[in-house]
Amino acid sequence: MAHTPTEQQREAIMTIDRHAAVTAGAGSGKTRVLVERYLYLLSQGVKISEILAITFTRKAALEMKERIRAGIAASNLPPSLLNEFNQARISTIHSFCQRLVADHPRQAEVDPRFRMAEEWESRGLLYQVVEEQVASARADQDSEISALAESYRQTSAFIDDLVEIYERIVSKGERSFAYQDQSDELNSEIVFLRGELLMRIPAWLEGLAEIKLSESKQKTTAEIRRLFSDYRANLAEPVRSEQELLAELARLFGGSWAKDLKAEVQELRELCSLLGQRLYDLEANQILLKLGALLTAVDQEYQRRKKELGILDYNDLERLAEKLLSSSEIDQIYQFRHVMVDEAQDINPVQKRIIARLTDNPNTKLFVVGDPKQSIYRFRGAQVEVFMELQQEIAANGGREITLGDNFRSRPELIAFSNQFFEQVFAAGGMNFAAANPKRDRTNTPLVSLIQTPISETLIESRAVEAEQIARYIRKLVSEGDYSYRDITLLFSTTTHVGIYERELHRYQIPFVNLSGRGFYQKPEIQDIISFIKWLQDSADEVSMVCVLRSPFFAVSDEALYWYRNGRLELIEPEDLGKIEDAHRLYPELQRELAMLPAPEFLDKLLTATDFCAHTLALPMGEQRLANIRKLQETSWQLWAKSYVSFKEQLHYIDQLIEQQGREGEARLDSETADVVTIMTIHGSKGLEFPVVILPDLAGQAVRTERGRLHYHLDWGMTIKDTSLHQQIKAVLREEAVAEAKRLLYVAVTRAEEQLVLCGIGTEEDYNLGKPLEQLGSWWEWLLLGLEQIEPHLFQLVPDLDAPLELAEETAAAAEAPIAKTVSSAAVPEHYTAASFSATSLMIYSLCPRRYYYRYLLRVPELGAFGPSTTVSSGLDPLQRGNIVHRVCEHLHTDPDPNQLLDWAIAMEGITVSQSERQELEEIVDRYLNSDYFQESQRMKVDHEVEFAVPLDQFLITGMIDQVIYTDSGLKIMDLKTNHIAPDQVEETAASYGMQLRIYAWALEKLTGQAVIGAGLYFLFPDRIHWISADSLDTAATERWLLDACCRIQKSERLEAEAFPAAENCAHCPYDCRQLEQTRISFAEITAGMGKLPNK
Repeated sequence: MAHTPTEQQREAIMTIDRHAAVTAGAGSGKTRVLVERYLYLLSQGVKISEILAITFTRKAALEMKERIRAGIAASNLPPSLLNEFNQARISTIHSFCQRLVADHPRQAEVDPRFRMAEEWESRGLLYQVVEEQVASARADQDSEISALAESYRQTSAFIDDLVEIYERIVSKGERSFAYQDQSDELNSEIVFLRGELLMRIPAWLEGLAEIKLSESKQKTTAEIRRLFSDYRANLAEPVRSEQELLAELARLFGGSWAKDLKAEVQELRELCSLLGQRLYDLEANQILLKLGALLTAVDQEYQRRKKELGILDYNDLERLAEKLLSSSEIDQIYQFRHVMVDEAQDINPVQKRIIARLTDNPNTKLFVVGDPKQSIYRFRGAQVEVFMELQQEIAANGGREITLGDNFRSRPELIAFSNQFFEQVFAAGGMNFAAANPKRDRTNTPLVSLIQTPISETLIESRAVEAEQIARYIRKLVSEGDYSYRDITLLFSTTTHVGIYERELHRYQIPFVNLSGRGFYQKPEIQDIISFIKWLQDSADEVSMVCVLRSPFFAVSDEALYWYRNGRLELIEPEDLGKIEDAHRLYPELQRELAMLPAPEFLDKLLTATDFCAHTLALPMGEQRLANIRKLQETSWQLWAKSYVSFKEQLHYIDQLIEQQGREGEARLDSETADVVTIMTIHGSKGLEFPVVILPDLAGQAVRTERGRLHYHLDWGMTIKDTSLHQQIKAVLREEAVAEAKRLLYVAVTRAEEQLVLCGIGTEEDYNLGKPLEQLGSWWEWLLLGLEQIEPHLFQLVPDLDAPLELAEETAAAAEAPIAKTVSSAAVPEHYTAASFSATSLMIYSLCPRRYYYRYLLRVPELGAFGPSTTVSSGLDPLQRGNIVHRVCEHLHTDPDPNQLLDWAIAMEGITVSQSERQELEEIVDRYLNSDYFQESQRMKVDHEVEFAVPLDQFLITGMIDQVIYTDSGLKIMDLKTNHIAPDQVEETAASYGMQLRIYAWALEKLTGQAVIGAGLYFLFPDRIHWISADSLDTAATERWLLDACCRIQKSERLEAEAFPAAENCAHCPYDCRQLEQTRISFAEITAGMGKLPNK
């Protein structure tokens, strides 16, 4: 570790003889503890294969791997562990589940070729299915579903609630959506209550004859008598009428009655209310039964669609992993001595059951690290109670509970403020709050600043003033020289009002990047491109036309646009007129290309024809804008691969994404150290730390309560607003939401290392702070209430800040300057940043830089198999044959029965084979089993699927080697290939993979320090091995090529495709232009009826 472990850290590291639950506060060094514990286990003789480590994010897994690898290299541990470490099981829970399912597709009953759906893809599909099922129910005149849908202002809100409930149910690992019918119990109670009412009200009315009532009560009694008579006469009427009469009777029984009548009247009132409630519950019961059936239909159709597309979502992975681990046969394969789980406060019940399966062996020790105060993923199904249960179970089974209370992240002044504030916040929530112990030096100055904005007429106006104050404060911090823009991060609880703050940052010329997951498609450069496409689709769309002409595409002045729209061309300045003429010249050509080309290819044409990237680069924050454009290109290719071919289809998808508030953040700049302010959500900041943290909009609503008529609770199930069940869980739902809001604020505050800035609207006089904290509506109110108990020297109020003197001058100068001058991308300063390259990507680059550009920069899906192929004698498709045989070979080391494997592989391909085809497949597998290569590998030590990540200067080279064979002379590499080729094509095909093998040899030698004496390709179908020449194993030469290639790629990434020249021999390239041409659509079909650009 970078410092000597504390006593508590040492205890966490060295307690390996029993289970342990560690509560790790913010900044307590838990990642270091996890790394050191892993290294300590190795030093105690535990094998790498006997350790499983689960992290919350892929980034955390990679960081942990890198630290452990460095720790092994720097320690006295055997160097051979570096090679074995490539097989280390360190991943997220979902990556572990995915690997588990992929390794056992037959038992999981999934296609081995499944892929993980993108979050937007699976959620979009779910929305589509729910919309279709609701529409179908309404079309079938389902009165309950129709009435419920109509009770919402918008059907989309009803759809949102159904999607959320579905996702919450499946997050528990359940697939049962049926609602338990309670009609028998409710009808019995209703019959009893009606009998009571029919007996007691007449008796009460009869007893009134002997009591003298006031004139007003006589009128009330007469009204009760009349309504009760109507009630008895109309009992056969619909339930709704009965409810209305009971509500009116309950109202009349209210008010002030004589003392001797008061008790009985109160009972009658409660009886009317209770009967009315039970009638409403009965009505809701029928709706919930229909909803259960609807959600069942949704699930069935959603599962069918996913299977059809060959995709799985995260809930599928968890469910299938739990199912697989319940099999004793598979469970035996995943026996670990030590299981380590990071961020355990955010696991859900299914994940807890998976962990329980992995640790059910008495010899397996579980080590969990978490912090209940940082559990903030309730909306994803995480339950902090799960971690607390784990802690209790570990303690009950003789395990050890450890607390890491030291904070190595924040200054003591920040920690003191946090301790004093959150001691009050958590006091009423039933959560034990332990104060953190600071470990850094004091500054003896207030490090918490409050930006207090006066209340304006509207909250929007107040937010705008607050945003301006924040922008001024940032300018002040940077101008004083203590901080750079990159040191400052704005954290938002929601992204609803982020745009207000972005505008002020723009106005004050503060560079920033928004990583909050919202707003990408609203960025000006993205909107400009979308407007251009909409204008090309409809020449009468004047709004889009004006947007395009005044954008960096043409930069026409507003005055020129005015005269252009009014047909007064003679009044337009020559420079503007030339730009308009350019638009006229380009319009028909681009309109034709839009109709003929697939969307991503047209986007390349549009950007090239207009030089839009160069114009955009010249604008403020040009690099960020350019990165966003590149991201749009990449997204377009990804959509194209999912059959969104034309821009009409892609724009429809984008509109849906925006409507569903899909999360799509801005593109990251090449370097994470770019000097820009970062905007992100608090959820996105989890696990991170920043020198200066600014928390805007604290006066916004802190607690997000349940909305709409439908509600769901993980323990109580589904209910409808105002039912008896809803009234019971309403307080529980509120309590849970408040607790989550407390934890979210704690995470936000504890991200700060040097300074914390809290921003809100109004003073103590503007709020009613006499209520308990849980009843206050905003974090700002919590803060104002808590400041009374915090030592005054720990915080300071920021005075009103004037605009920087240079701002007005800069703004004026910017207004007078041309909108954008062309700047050559080649003029951008050359620099190389940290980046990761896979061995496969570098192999592709060595074969054809243009192919690399398409595949890895634009993310264009490959259209066909690479390399030569040949036809076969039977009718079995070559690709199908390759898939079947590869599946068998991949699983021979775990399932030695080739015939059983072959049956399964054929079934997984979804085909039937003839007797002759079956015989041919058996012969191929038999040849493999009897090959010298297979026999040799059976006799020697072989590692399968060896992953590597080897640093090279500022780059990281990654990959996975199929097999590493250990011999007395050194290591051999073998890569399995299923290319369907003839024997005479082996040499030609193998040449294509030469660089990949060279990189594998270099990486393996770097990792193990052992010589690689051979690297070859085993081609299954011709049953041939091809060894590359010994000269190719010159690792020094390979390293020089790698460094040069990585630098050239980074230098060229800012440029267009021309910087990635195409290879001369492209006969077998999957990006053959002729194949791309096949996706073109008939221009005549598309342009029929399409308008033309009018001549003004």
